[in-house]
Amino acid sequence: MSASLATSNRKAISLFLLRLIRSVISILTLILSARYFGVSSDRDAWLLAFNSIVVINLAFWGPLNETFRTQFIFIKEQDGESSAINRINSLFFFVSIISIFIVVVIFLYPNLYTSLIAPGKTTSELNTLTLILKLLLPSLLLNQFTLLLSSILNSYNIFYIPEIAGSISSIFNVLALLVLAPKIGIYSLVISYYFGLIVLGIFLFHELGRNKIRLFKPPFELKYSHVKPYLLYAIPFFFPYFFGQLNAIFEKSIASLLGDGIVSIQDYSRKFIDIPSGVLISVLTTVLVPILSKAFAQKNLDQFEAEFKSIFRLGLFVLGFLLSFFIMCSSDVVTLFYASKNIGRESLYTISTLSICYCVSVISVFYYSITGLALMSVNQGKIYATCGVLAQICMLSLNFLFYKKLGIYIFPASLFLAHISAALVMTLKLNFLTKTILINLLSYLIFTTALGFLCYTSNYYYFSKLSWNSLYLIIIKGTSLTATVIALLFILKMDERLFIQKGYYRVRSGINQFISK
Repeated sequence: MSASLATSNRKAISLFLLRLIRSVISILTLILSARYFGVSSDRDAWLLAFNSIVVINLAFWGPLNETFRTQFIFIKEQDGESSAINRINSLFFFVSIISIFIVVVIFLYPNLYTSLIAPGKTTSELNTLTLILKLLLPSLLLNQFTLLLSSILNSYNIFYIPEIAGSISSIFNVLALLVLAPKIGIYSLVISYYFGLIVLGIFLFHELGRNKIRLFKPPFELKYSHVKPYLLYAIPFFFPYFFGQLNAIFEKSIASLLGDGIVSIQDYSRKFIDIPSGVLISVLTTVLVPILSKAFAQKNLDQFEAEFKSIFRLGLFVLGFLLSFFIMCSSDVVTLFYASKNIGRESLYTISTLSICYCVSVISVFYYSITGLALMSVNQGKIYATCGVLAQICMLSLNFLFYKKLGIYIFPASLFLAHISAALVMTLKLNFLTKTILINLLSYLIFTTALGFLCYTSNYYYFSKLSWNSLYLIIIKGTSLTATVIALLFILKMDERLFIQKGYYRVRSGINQFISK
């Protein structure tokens, strides 16, 4: 393994671990939500309102956020740092104006929006939803600012500080929820969310100042020529993002039609796998695109393929491990984190089963994302955007046609089918990578299928007969799974065993040095 590959892998793994820590903290918020609000109409209202803010942000600014790092690095290298910073000031000004306009329009006409995202709700439930939505609207601007500030720091190869700051803000978020939830109910989620955003923003501004990245220098002016390069580069991605957010709204609307609490059940089910997979994909966006873009610009296709292969295998391995873990432990995890007087046994079973379905689906999402990032790195972003649009249309169609027959299970099924189809099409467009992608995909799917089968049989014939505490079962099952995976890595001589060997030698060397002293 070359030095550059080792460096990129270490960086990816370090970022993954930091973001995973942040995500683990956010799971505490989820546990507290289950404890205080359970599966209820109030919890549904919060999710519908919060997801609406996420949808609006992604629909307008998602393409910009996805392409910002690449474009900023290019401008900084071509025109100098001062010019790049000046253009960012105009970009912040532009984002502020558009975001404020969106906030005002929705604030004045909220019923048009809430009736669209929650057609199955009563008047009382819609009133609660409307109030929470209005309270959350200003966070649209705050959240976008923190995303851009983090991206700027990443562009200066400052990856770890934004993640540490995010973890600290998540801790403040949890503390605010603990204090406020017993007193003001569901509205504590609103206050704790703002609290976390403000703390994160303070840390990011401090880090910008410490690294002497002088943003927001006067004169403050909006120049279209400064904003234009970012918008033009992001335009192809507006279409898949638009359809993606339309699909998100439509999915929540269908879930609300399936009954009270279904939106909450879906959210609880997705969170366990969405958190690590979201972390993994965001790490790839942060680390992989600049590396691949540089290799392609230098016409070094061998390095491009090696870097891609390394990260692709790592991602498939992590997600395969997570799927196997949930096949063994989903019921124990759900019982441990969600069991409360506000969530019944039937709901817990649905959450457990659905979480495994989403684990399968997220592998196709990862495959789709990484092939799309590779296309974007070789200046074929339009193909990525087109496949993204088709994938979202496919999901919309499947959800609409089959939700009455399959119920809530149509959501992971449509997610899997749409993204695996789009990913296969994009793989064929990456001519020099097609063979590498398909061989590694097939080998890791075989590995994951075999591992998943072992987990299912051992759980069915042995672990399910144990009447132990859920936490003990998770520890025992997780330990046995880890031992099995390590054994398979060495038996099959897979590349990931090299990381284990290096870690072992470093630990042994450290112990020897400590003993010698």
